[in-house]
Amino acid sequence: MKSVLEKKFGNAGKKGRKGEKLVLERVKSIYDQVIDYTQDMSKQRQGIDFSIRNGHWSRECFCDAKANMKYKYGKYYIYLELYKGSGKEGWLYKSKSDRIYHIDIGDKSMVYYDRPQMSSRIKQLIDDNKVKPRYSEQGDGFIVEFHTQDKRISDLIKWVWNYK
Repeated sequence: MKSVLEKKFGNAGKKGRKGEKLVLERVKSIYDQVIDYTQDMSKQRQGIDFSIRNGHWSRECFCDAKANMKYKYGKYYIYLELYKGSGKEGWLYKSKSDRIYHIDIGDKSMVYYDRPQMSSRIKQLIDDNKVKPRYSEQGDGFIVEFHTQDKRISDLIKWVWNYK
């Protein structure tokens, strides 16, 4: 049976589903409770793939998984979608997730950050002309690209696993 992602995005969705599975596998070994929402259309529309919780937290933390981290030029890069090609907000601004996880499905290296904090930081960087969004290679919207050690965002990035 095809996943929600595969039905909606074809091969890109297949890669996304693989990333979701890898992230879920990893977080299940870290947190007390993990709930998989990848087949829940209501949660998917909100940009939520799963939730995590530890015993002492007051509420669950909603998360989204992105299989778009890539190792190149000796560094890991992540891509943040700001706007769809239609002009509507992209997942960085629109998602109801608290955290975004990025994974390199090749070596399983993984990072996460607080989505509202990153969203605010990116808006400020754009306002200050310190970053310029570009049209994505897939032609489906505007993105920004950073390597994970970029000083403009590195204080927000948390490593789960680093293969290199």
